[in-house]
Amino acid sequence: MTVLPEIRSVRAPEESPASMTEPQPQAGRRRQWAFALVWAAGLYWLALFAATHWPSTLPGLDHGYLDKVAHLAAFCGLAMIVATAWAAFVGRLAISALVALVILLAIYGAIDEILQPPMGRNCSIYDWYADVTGAFVGATFFAVVINRFFRVGGAELTVSQTS
Repeated sequence: MTVLPEIRSVRAPEESPASMTEPQPQAGRRRQWAFALVWAAGLYWLALFAATHWPSTLPGLDHGYLDKVAHLAAFCGLAMIVATAWAAFVGRLAISALVALVILLAIYGAIDEILQPPMGRNCSIYDWYADVTGAFVGATFFAVVINRFFRVGGAELTVSQTS
């Protein structure tokens, strides 16, 4: 008579339904960061919108190269904060999402320029070029620097190839 060894299956303990519904502390902290970043992005956009529709009183910004630098910097900042908020919500941001962000900011920049003449400001294609360049620089900076070296709310923000 041959005795075969007893084979027992080792299974991981099943999680109870209560533990599945409890929010994880890390996810909760990431969500808090995401909401804070969305508020910051909204306030930044509101300030940017107000600044571009208020009659310009700063000398040198109306027609000089400093105006283009201001447009580039403003849209660079807007792209970085929106990308960071977006990534904080989803945990990872696809390259296609960054491209969509640049396109959306380009459309917003065009609308912004079209709406400026009634407010006594100049509408310039070169301002729009600076807006689009700033959005591209901001999205690229996010993908290369912010995404690589910082974590938001304990969750690493990553840029992926797919959506």
